[in-house]
Amino acid sequence: MNKHHLHPDDRHLQRFLNNACSELELKKIGRHIQGCPDCRTRLRAYLEMESLLDEMPLLQAPEDIEDKVMGAIGRESREQSHRLREASARNESKRRTRWRNELVHGLVATAATYVFISSGVLGKIMSINAAQWGDDVQSKVAAVEWIVQQISMQLFS
Repeated sequence: MNKHHLHPDDRHLQRFLNNACSELELKKIGRHIQGCPDCRTRLRAYLEMESLLDEMPLLQAPEDIEDKVMGAIGRESREQSHRLREASARNESKRRTRWRNELVHGLVATAATYVFISSGVLGKIMSINAAQWGDDVQSKVAAVEWIVQQISMQLFS
């Protein structure tokens, strides 16, 4: 029964009709229906619907329905499994490519840093005279750029 109203809801009326509720619910709903014309009308509608359903003929399922349904389920299952395997393979390939790219970029950065430090470019940059900043920086940056390009070409070939 609906707690906000004293009228039973549709589910409770159906359970009452099918004797599928507790003794207490049967008595409460029965008493309510005796005094409530709206609920009696709703209950009559359910009775009429059940009567109509009882009068309807049962259709016989085709003999091969089980084979068709099981075949469809099997095909769908195989297709789903195939789609999952393909998606997994694509994701794995993307992960490998991403990991390989990150490794190559890391190695290039490491090599460039090593060359940068060991070639003395770092010392040269630190010894740049502020007055000569423009010309000196351009030549030294060009030298660093050339070194990084050479290392990158060696790593990628």
